[in-house]
Amino acid sequence: MAEIKIENLKKTFRNGVEAVKDFSLEVADGEFIVIVGPSGCGKSTTLRMIAGLEKATSGRILLGGRDLTGVDTKDRDIAMVFQNYALYENMTVFGNIAFPLKVRKESKEEIEEKVAKIAQVLKIDSLLQRRPKTLSGGEKQRVAMGRALVRQPKLFLMDEPLSNLDARLRLELRDEIRRIQKKLGATTIYVTHDQLEAMTMADRVVVMNKGMIQQAASPEEIYQRPANPFVAKFFGSLPMNIWKAGRKIYGIRPEEVVFSQEFKEGWHEARVLEQHFSGNSWMAATEAGDERVLLCSDRRIESMTVWLCFPPESVHIWEDDL
Repeated sequence: MAEIKIENLKKTFRNGVEAVKDFSLEVADGEFIVIVGPSGCGKSTTLRMIAGLEKATSGRILLGGRDLTGVDTKDRDIAMVFQNYALYENMTVFGNIAFPLKVRKESKEEIEEKVAKIAQVLKIDSLLQRRPKTLSGGEKQRVAMGRALVRQPKLFLMDEPLSNLDARLRLELRDEIRRIQKKLGATTIYVTHDQLEAMTMADRVVVMNKGMIQQAASPEEIYQRPANPFVAKFFGSLPMNIWKAGRKIYGIRPEEVVFSQEFKEGWHEARVLEQHFSGNSWMAATEAGDERVLLCSDRRIESMTVWLCFPPESVHIWEDDL
């Protein structure tokens, strides 16, 4: 494996659309990076440029100190897993995993040893003689991962690999992918639009919007110290409350809002609009003056009027650049 350094990567399509405006990032050897953002933010285009599937308009990609500019995809020593598996239906699981090794003309003994090892790590060693059409979605994704990992590439790329799976399988495979990545020490860049995947899997999260990095930091820092309102609203099971005052933008997470059903001097009076039970808490939408404020409660709020307090230590403040 190796570190990767991306410098001022840009991509402008022929129709003039700037998919990636300026992307710079350093990834340490063995690090698990998750790029997250809304559809159309440029995350998959960035991944495809790293893989060599898309030609960059400008910028450089260095893998282990080697400049990949102009290097063909097959010569980059990078493996990629897609959301649609891309397995060969006419081959067995063994054949699919072994395929890149056969292309490299490795010996039969080496191929059998490497396939057996990676199949054991992925817990698919009992499936080696099956064909893809007989496998579940989760099993197919494990086979696709095996085909990528068996080459022992310097860099492992994953483009929304779990998006076609149901919720239970996504949860199971999230844990499996992280376990395997740690076991193999594989330098990995993983793309998703799911903020929960990003938060639970990454060593560092890279948040993108409109072709640019908004913040690159640990999951804890992204959640606790978001760099701007976009990052703040993108993360959290409930969106952060955001409001403007003067030349500042303020934000507080719903779970940080303190409320009382009795009058409190100096607190903000609010009207309860609606409530929803989420399984372990209640979410209430309230209206305080002209602002809509979300808050969380451990029980249903009985009063139609509440008084809100925003603890200063829980309030985020940003400059309004508009």
